[in-house]
Amino acid sequence: MADRRPQVVIVPPGGAGLHAAINKLVTHETVVTALEDSALHSAKQMLGDREIEEYLPFGSCVGRFAAMCGDTGFPRLTGPQSFHLIQRSASELHFDNVLSAAAFSLGLAKNLARTLTELRYHGFRPDDLRQSAEKTADHISAERFKSLAELIEIYEAQCHTHGREFASERAEFCISQSEPRHFTFRHLIIIVSGDRSPIYDQWIQWVASQGIRVDCIVAAWPGDNSPFQYELTWADQLGDVTDWTTELSQNESWTQHLFHRPSRNIPDCPVTARHFTMGDMLSECEWIVREIQSLLRSGTEPGQIGIFIRGATDTIPLLNTAAERFGLLLTGTRSAPLHSNGFVAATLELLRAFASPDIRNLRFAFGNSYFGIPPQDYDDLVKSLYAIQANHPEPWIELMGVLSENPEFNWINHLLEWRKNASESPKTLSYWAENIHTIWSDTPILDNAISGPTTAIRRDQHAWTVMQRTIRDAALSYNNDFTIDLSHFVSLAETIWKEEVVIWEADPGHIRLCTNPNQLVGFEHVFCLQMLEGSLPRRRRQDPVLDDFDRQILNESLPDHPPLPYSTITSARERALFTTLAASAQKSITFSHADAGEERDNIATFYLEEVKSLIPTRSHTFKRSELTPPAPDCQTWPDRTLRDALDSPRTEFTPPELTTEVAQAAARPDFSKAISIQQLAQAAACPFRSVFNHQVIYKAPDRSIPIAIMRTLPKKAQLIHQPSATAARETLMALAKSELEEHLHRLDEWEQILYQDTIDRVVQGWITREFESRQLLNLESYQLVDNFVPRSELKGDPNIQLKFHLDALYQKGPNKIGFLYSGYIPRYLSNKDDIENALLSTLMLYALDRQNQDNVAILVDSLEGDRALLTKRAKIDWLANSTYGTSIFHSPLESKNPEYQSSSILDSLQSEINRAQIAIRKATAIPQNGDHCARCALGDLCRTHNEFGEIQSIFDEAQP
Repeated sequence: MADRRPQVVIVPPGGAGLHAAINKLVTHETVVTALEDSALHSAKQMLGDREIEEYLPFGSCVGRFAAMCGDTGFPRLTGPQSFHLIQRSASELHFDNVLSAAAFSLGLAKNLARTLTELRYHGFRPDDLRQSAEKTADHISAERFKSLAELIEIYEAQCHTHGREFASERAEFCISQSEPRHFTFRHLIIIVSGDRSPIYDQWIQWVASQGIRVDCIVAAWPGDNSPFQYELTWADQLGDVTDWTTELSQNESWTQHLFHRPSRNIPDCPVTARHFTMGDMLSECEWIVREIQSLLRSGTEPGQIGIFIRGATDTIPLLNTAAERFGLLLTGTRSAPLHSNGFVAATLELLRAFASPDIRNLRFAFGNSYFGIPPQDYDDLVKSLYAIQANHPEPWIELMGVLSENPEFNWINHLLEWRKNASESPKTLSYWAENIHTIWSDTPILDNAISGPTTAIRRDQHAWTVMQRTIRDAALSYNNDFTIDLSHFVSLAETIWKEEVVIWEADPGHIRLCTNPNQLVGFEHVFCLQMLEGSLPRRRRQDPVLDDFDRQILNESLPDHPPLPYSTITSARERALFTTLAASAQKSITFSHADAGEERDNIATFYLEEVKSLIPTRSHTFKRSELTPPAPDCQTWPDRTLRDALDSPRTEFTPPELTTEVAQAAARPDFSKAISIQQLAQAAACPFRSVFNHQVIYKAPDRSIPIAIMRTLPKKAQLIHQPSATAARETLMALAKSELEEHLHRLDEWEQILYQDTIDRVVQGWITREFESRQLLNLESYQLVDNFVPRSELKGDPNIQLKFHLDALYQKGPNKIGFLYSGYIPRYLSNKDDIENALLSTLMLYALDRQNQDNVAILVDSLEGDRALLTKRAKIDWLANSTYGTSIFHSPLESKNPEYQSSSILDSLQSEINRAQIAIRKATAIPQNGDHCARCALGDLCRTHNEFGEIQSIFDEAQP
């Protein structure tokens, strides 16, 4: 019995050979397993309703045998748990140990977990690493081996302390059995794929030695020149090999000649190949969907069509969008960040609000659709939040009292009770892991989460499970007595959930989307997207913990151990993967990629040349302008609609215009009250912008909020009254932190970093310009004027009262200097192309002193980093002689051109003033193109803003 070995069957790659082999081998007593779960899932698809004993994941299969051998060990350590245990183990290392940094870096902990698992599978123990360190003359490698040995010992001790065991320990327990045992298994089929683990090879051989029939299936082409040398060597060392490739091969036999030298053309190949190049990724997805629909119309069964995408994070959303647009149903799995799920985002938003002392932050969470608060109730609730925050020293306690009187919001009181208990004192992470489970109890959130589409419900439920599991796993990183408060828990949870990646399973559909070669179950037609260098083949990459040099030292110093693989072996297997991909199609295979022209970094994979050297390959380039097939070939409603629109005569776009009296009345200001100078100046340049900035209220995107807040900081900090630069800096930095903190988390991480880095520089710029201007203008000799509101009147039908706000006004005799801390700074006010800013500056000076504008000046500040000194004339005796060499530039309104030299600064702009008055009175809000479009945020609303530059591409050129 002990001499019995596993039977290893070599089958053609691509899925069809595996399908035939597994159907040939299985009986009703067969248990099917696979080294990779994706291969087991594919085997289940292949067998369909075929009666077998059981489908069993490989880890569970090993555990089942260990249990039958009498193992009553600990639960298996999962991958995420290993990351946190390594972080905890690294925290116990001396700071001189280079691996101690893993305590603070989850990325390094993940790399270490993979390397330590590989060492364990290959039988390298801490003593082996120390032995290699003593033998090598390389001091760097020796230190690395010693550090790893120390970490492994702590890591394994921590694993057992926390009641966990490694999966390989179960296999080792089985192998250590000295006496034969009786098992209920009769026949075991193992699909061999992925990376080799010698400990599991030994386990498979041990199972065969127990009298159980073990059949291992390896997909590969045999031969000395085969790209499957890794798999063939594995098969030879695993058991007795039988070659079924000749017997089971079908149309994929041509792929056994890939990467052979010299290459030869294969006549009458039953498989046709196509190479498509598109302008961009979305265009690629749409044209592939059209090709699939063409096959379906020709009678091809949906199950015979497959799509393969490697590294599909960016491509799959576009493919799903294209498929949905054309009505094509896809099925498959895809990975996505956990925090991209809406339920996770709602939970994080609530936790952030709970960690803040400001109850107004609840408005962001309660506005989420998962809470299901009616719009009117939501508005009333937000008003209550603002009122309570403004009028009560303990707003959270007061809110609980207010809501207790409203039975409709009892569930909010449950959330507030949860926050109260959570914020009373710091707690252990184990407590937080249990407590987070109760946050949604007695609330409608979970009910709302299960009231949507089936796919969304499954994703939310899975996301909620993963959220709780990740917190429990993270508890392994800390000692049992380590405590954190609510704000630190929220920060930790957000970090953990942003690092987590989950697998979403799509609804059952017709066309199979594959992201793993194990999912290629053998199709008639296969479409391979994103066939670019870096995607397939991937760049050669050495292990970040043990590079090839370290591995060579270990392999040479310990020759009795199974050798650790080098990066050259991993990169060479890319050819085998491409061969498997090409072999998965029995009738046609289509390779496609986005623009790979000279103007892009995309480079088509050179593997395509191997295909073209063997079988005829039709190449086609879709021009960027080729949005649909020709009109006679448009088969779908979306294509026909778009084609009709493209073929129709071009029509001039009509700018939006308010035509009804009701709309115009809403956009027209109340002329009995003063209007701002900014509104009149914008009306001269663009009436649409004037109306939407001053008359119409609309919700600005969240991304613009931080900029708007920063512009208000000098005014809120009363910068003009700060006695010193130190006091001004402290006030501005404190304000920046408190004002921006609740908004920055809404931005992407890289944007947050930019804002944080910018705040200090901007604040320092404000302070420098402020105190430099005080000294330059000798401001101490001036007197501060309180409650000064500049006003003026423009004659017309009707007369328009103008006003504008100054943050401060200083006066000495007839001379006045105004300070304005927000606004765009024009450098060339005499340039009439910039009507808005020229008119704005003119009106501000005019409003300060209607009789003599030579006596007034205005300092205008902005976020762009400049301060302008606005005056009528270029030389004014009572001001500073020169601003040269300072951070202030002088912007006089007078020009050397006689056309603009008039006694009144309004004369040169009178036509613009008249135009603005008419625009405000008519209130039609018609957009006007101009240079001002470059700094306008309303382009997506008016749709007539200027666009500069065009994308040039080879796909816009006529094809021969």
